[in-house]
Amino acid sequence: MMRIFHIFVFLPLTGLLSCSEPPGEGFPESTPSTVVVPADTTLPEVTPLDTPVVPVIPDALPPVVQALPPKEPFTSREDLVQFAHQFLGMPYIYAASDPQQGFDCSGFIYYVYQHYGIAVPRSTIEYKQYGREIPLAQAKTADLVLFTGVSDSDRIGHIGIVLAPGSDSFIHASSGKEMAVTISSYKSPHYQKRFVKAVDVISK
Repeated sequence: MMRIFHIFVFLPLTGLLSCSEPPGEGFPESTPSTVVVPADTTLPEVTPLDTPVVPVIPDALPPVVQALPPKEPFTSREDLVQFAHQFLGMPYIYAASDPQQGFDCSGFIYYVYQHYGIAVPRSTIEYKQYGREIPLAQAKTADLVLFTGVSDSDRIGHIGIVLAPGSDSFIHASSGKEMAVTISSYKSPHYQKRFVKAVDVISK
């Protein structure tokens, strides 16, 4: 004796209807197919319709490595600047503070000062209330000069290290044409118009 089974095939419409097709298009109406199979036939297992579908979520983008420098006792401002000089030419990489990859401007400051155990903010905007503000003419070796960003004149967006008293030079990780750790003059028109203040974070 043959048994008759009605097998209904349900199409998952939810995902398809979320595309550009209007509801119903591409799915012609039809009656369920009738299939005749022997009584002793083992039917394949069917996944229940209410079985949850676990989406495959791609791995998140890895964060930029923030390397911590080996600590060394602070001896002098000149030694700090000399330590900073070894990174001249290191690429500028946004959000980076790793001598194996590169630096952004605040990441460069953070790495150099952390090397001597001097706590400084990781973000330029945090320098708004950090450190002891000093007249630019009185800035000493290893003091910091702060500037607004190129496209944002309302907040601090760039930072560098003063090289020597009476000098107009500072070392910094530049996102300009150099795209690297370089030495610039804060008396140049580009930086003069963006200058915010100088701060002392060592003897604050």
